[in-house]
Amino acid sequence: MPPRQFLQGENNPTLPRELTEKQAEFLRVIRQFIAREGMSPTLAEMAAEAGISKATAQAYVRRLKAAGAVSQHKGKFRTVRLTVAA
Repeated sequence: MPPRQFLQGENNPTLPRELTEKQAEFLRVIRQFIAREGMSPTLAEMAAEAGISKATAQAYVRRLKAAGAVSQHKGKFRTVRLTVAA
């Protein structure tokens, strides 16, 4: 199934249009964690915050990287960075 178009709105003007609603929600989880804790979440923290498995969280991170919404240094903890204002 092709990804649904995520409509850009007043709250998310720069959110990539190719993200699904679930990917956009996962991106919000990352953004909220960074705002609250002042650092990037680990994969386990992302999974716990989103209520999903670590494998699913990793898949979301890969998709967000492919969409250009986040960047990450492979093999290091807490390196997920937002590349858009989500």
